[in-house]
Amino acid sequence: MKKITPVIVCAILIATITSSSYAGSCTKPNLQTIATGKEIYPVAASPEAAMTIHLNAKPLVKELKAKLRAAKINRKVVDYVDDHFTPVSGLNVYPDNGVLVSKFMMNDRSVRIVFDAKGNWMYTIINGGEKDLMKSDRRLVNKHFKDFSITLVQEIRQDDISCYKIFLEKNTMTVIIFVYDGKIIPDSEFIN
Repeated sequence: MKKITPVIVCAILIATITSSSYAGSCTKPNLQTIATGKEIYPVAASPEAAMTIHLNAKPLVKELKAKLRAAKINRKVVDYVDDHFTPVSGLNVYPDNGVLVSKFMMNDRSVRIVFDAKGNWMYTIINGGEKDLMKSDRRLVNKHFKDFSITLVQEIRQDDISCYKIFLEKNTMTVIIFVYDGKIIPDSEFIN
């Protein structure tokens, strides 16, 4: 990224201050313009006006920096989704308890991706049905839970690990199991 000269930054801040809703509550600086080549920049007409610009700009600069940080993080999240999932519809990114959550639909499956506050990927959950299980895993589950129907399959990806969380039902009984590396692991809450 090119380095922005202080005069341009000052001009941007002044233009933002004078055009924002924040400007109504601040003293408007006394400005004059200087011409350098083909461009004209507003500058403070006196040291007192410069101080007014400086004092008025501090909260605004802080707010602009926060918005820029958030925009960069959102861009990072969107780029991750674009790189790893296709086709995507209904992408929504929002903060939730100190993390960023991205939700969207992909091939009739809902996807939830969680990122840390800096936009780094933490884990992914892809919801599906029995047809979304690998054939070998489906056979394994049906062999051990013959009378149960598979109501929900969640593919969970974290680091280099991928496993399935499977919700099974029989009459009014619900059982949750995990399938990882060709093995069934019962959910700890449902172990009798």
